[in-house]
Amino acid sequence: MSAIFERHADKLDEHVEALEARPDQVGAIFAMGGQRFGLDLFDSPSTFAAFFPKLIRSYAVDTLRRRRGHTASVSDPAHSFVQAVIDGRYDDHPAVGLGRDVGIVGAGMVAGALVHDDTVVHLTAFSEPGRHRERPESTDYAPYRSRRDSLRRRYAG
Repeated sequence: MSAIFERHADKLDEHVEALEARPDQVGAIFAMGGQRFGLDLFDSPSTFAAFFPKLIRSYAVDTLRRRRGHTASVSDPAHSFVQAVIDGRYDDHPAVGLGRDVGIVGAGMVAGALVHDDTVVHLTAFSEPGRHRERPESTDYAPYRSRRDSLRRRYAG
C-alpha cells in the first residue's frame, strides 16, 4: 500500500487540497463510483479534522485502484447505506484498550465503532454490495469475524 501512496502522492495531495472540513464537522460519507461507500464519524470536530487528510488519501487511493465509473447523484444510495448501518446487527464486546468494540453487520455493509463512556469515539463503515444480512442464529462473535475479514479484503486488494 505504501508504494501506491508514494506513486500517486501528487494526485492524492490534490484531493486533500480540494476538500476542507467545516469547523463543526464530525464525519463524512465518501462515495466511490456512486455505489461503494465509506463512512467515518468521530467524537469531535477536532478529532475529525486531524484525521480528515488521511481519510481523503485512503478513499482516493481506493478509487484509483478500482477505476470504476462515476455516478452523478449518490444521495439515495448513500441514504440507504446509512440506513443499513442504523438497521444492522450489533455485537458489543470489550475493546483491546479502553471502551467497547461494537461490530455492525447488515445488508450490503460492515462497520465498527469504538465506544468509551457512552461516546462513539470513532465509527467506520464500508459498503459491501454482495453482503447479505447475518443470519440470526450466528454466534455472538460472527459479526466481529465478518468485519475483520471484510477489512482484510478491502485493504489487501
